[in-house]
Amino acid sequence: MSGEKECVLVLDSLFPSEEREKAGFEGTMKVISIDNFLDQLEGYYREVMTDVEFEAFREEARKMTPAEFTRLVLLESNMKGSPIPLPVYGFDYI
Repeated sequence: MSGEKECVLVLDSLFPSEEREKAGFEGTMKVISIDNFLDQLEGYYREVMTDVEFEAFREEARKMTPAEFTRLVLLESNMKGSPIPLPVYGFDYI
């Protein structure tokens, strides 16, 4: 323990903060199962899309390769809810 009384974490662009720090991503990302990914994140997508938009997205996603889908949801920003913000390495271990 260092005696600190608080810790300031800047999570991502979805959480307003006066402090911003950009960090590179040094890992590997790959969606292995598109259907499982969409099942797990359905709640998130239904918050940022209408039901019709989500169902259309699900149908288009089923036509994509895992590499195309990974690029769309984790790297590109031309779709609602994309890119999905990734946690800062180590944040989920606190």
